[in-house]
Amino acid sequence: MDYTQTAQQYIAIGYSVIPLKVDGSKSPVVDSWKPYQDGHATDSKLNEWFGNGEPRGIGVVAGSVSGNLHVIDFDHEAEQLFPQFWADAEKQLLGITNKILVVATPRPGRQVWFRQTSAPPRSQKLACSEPVLTGQHDADGQPICKPQVLIETRGTGGYVAAPGSHPAVHRVGAPYELIHGKQESVPQITDQEADTLLNICRSYSRYEPQHVQQKPSEPYQGVPRHGDIYNQCADIRELLTKHGWQFHHEDQDGTSYWTRPGKSTDAGCSATLGYLQTDDGRPLLYVFSSAASPLEQNQTYDAFAVFTFLEHGGDFKAAAAAARQLYEAKLIIAQQTYHRKRDLEDPEWPTLGPEALYGLPGDVVNTILPHTEADPAALLVQLLTAFGNIVGRGPYFEVEGSKHFTKLFSTLVGDSSKSRKGTSWSRIEQVLRYAVPDWLSDNISNGIGSGPVVVHLVRDPCFKKDENGETVIADPGVKDKRLLIQEGELANILKVAGKDTSTLSPVLRDAWDDKKLRNTVKGSPAASTGSHISIVGHITQNELRQTLTKVDMHNGFGNRFLWTCVRRSKKLPHGGNPSDSDIKKLGELVAGAAVNATHLGQIKRDTKANALGEEIYNGLK
Repeated sequence: MDYTQTAQQYIAIGYSVIPLKVDGSKSPVVDSWKPYQDGHATDSKLNEWFGNGEPRGIGVVAGSVSGNLHVIDFDHEAEQLFPQFWADAEKQLLGITNKILVVATPRPGRQVWFRQTSAPPRSQKLACSEPVLTGQHDADGQPICKPQVLIETRGTGGYVAAPGSHPAVHRVGAPYELIHGKQESVPQITDQEADTLLNICRSYSRYEPQHVQQKPSEPYQGVPRHGDIYNQCADIRELLTKHGWQFHHEDQDGTSYWTRPGKSTDAGCSATLGYLQTDDGRPLLYVFSSAASPLEQNQTYDAFAVFTFLEHGGDFKAAAAAARQLYEAKLIIAQQTYHRKRDLEDPEWPTLGPEALYGLPGDVVNTILPHTEADPAALLVQLLTAFGNIVGRGPYFEVEGSKHFTKLFSTLVGDSSKSRKGTSWSRIEQVLRYAVPDWLSDNISNGIGSGPVVVHLVRDPCFKKDENGETVIADPGVKDKRLLIQEGELANILKVAGKDTSTLSPVLRDAWDDKKLRNTVKGSPAASTGSHISIVGHITQNELRQTLTKVDMHNGFGNRFLWTCVRRSKKLPHGGNPSDSDIKKLGELVAGAAVNATHLGQIKRDTKANALGEEIYNGLK
């Protein structure tokens, strides 16, 4: 074959050519082919390359040097993808297939040649498969997976092996053949038409190189989050339409094609919806347009990510807060269902009913829960105990003439650190820091050692006679008698209370019963009236069994405590990160509720609550 003549024919058409090796590599014979990106080879150079009778491959250089030649190369899976491209191209650009050339490549694959108005961009990958095994292994012996390039381009700075090359230029040893169109008459297409062809190819990609929300190595199995519920409930199509995206068409496989705002559907599409999907089969938006801001080219978005970027400027915290408002009830139900399902795995473990997460306390717990390993019961009980102490002696229930104020003795019972008892208070404290910072600093005592210590912390003023016989204040006492006792090791209290000489057990029983507290220690007697004492204690199951004596079980001491079984709700290796704005808002709501509750006075149950109370009471033995 006369390779010189074929090369001269390409030159005559306006293409720049270079010689290629025939070792299967398709590499240039010349040391540097950069000069031929800017100009054509001379006849003498062509004779030097091709006139010696040796087999040669012929490379055609893309870019402005060849009349703005641009080539799309279908490689892997060309048998499936090229027919789809041909149909999609004709559907979106009627008659476009009459303006392009098609070359069959040895793999077998396909090349699409066309000239466009402006110089084409540099070569780029348009579509890739999901990662597949390469047969190679890394330093640790683990198999290496990489995506296969399905479709790529040869633009400015690139070249392709052309028809007329010796078959050995490709490792398969088969020729390149022109199967559609004529080289000597290649019509020029517009840059917009060229972009449409590239975008069609991009829509076939199955690889997500920079997913906006990176998928973890294992599917997320924790408490449902705001974004999870949004993805389940929201219609991504309505969201796109709302923000100016236009539906273009849907193929036979159910993939829909969309056109970005500001672009006519006649000019093509900008993204696919449903070609890529989440693990649970929900459609993902794959954007292949470079002009779809704020959505980025070659990025994949789920519904919540689209919502975040189109309506909240990329602020995921703000989007989460908005998603909560939209689907608050569904979020709460999903979280409760998650916990019920988990509890069913251990039928011996007491279950916190969904009715417990009601109103503002439920809002606090459900907002915090996705960001903590703490048990929801631990969060709720500590919040209620703290709130009952904060509101003081304002609200009360009356039973047989006795006032019962909102003071709780609560204990979290778990297995050491695994139950995350301390963590649960830290999250509640975050909310209270915005609600009642002064109460946090002035009204909490960490640990108590004896009955006299408790009385001292809420003592009344103490008077004495001075040298003139006048009554004067010896000790002003404590004006604010709200006291939350936090005991991280409740076993210590139980050990002290179990001693025969200890007054701790009777003092705490009297505090719960709203009786006057007395300290009869010789030399420093003290008393307290109108105290408002609450307790949050932590203890393990084994410690509880060992330290709660039979006496305290029967004298009412143990009966005054709300014993709450707690355990770790989930694993968060890197901790949680609730939104500061969410925590602040909850704090403000708690503060407002506390102010209102302070002035309530007597609280009465409604008819339904009374009926439920009667049912429970009659069931007691």
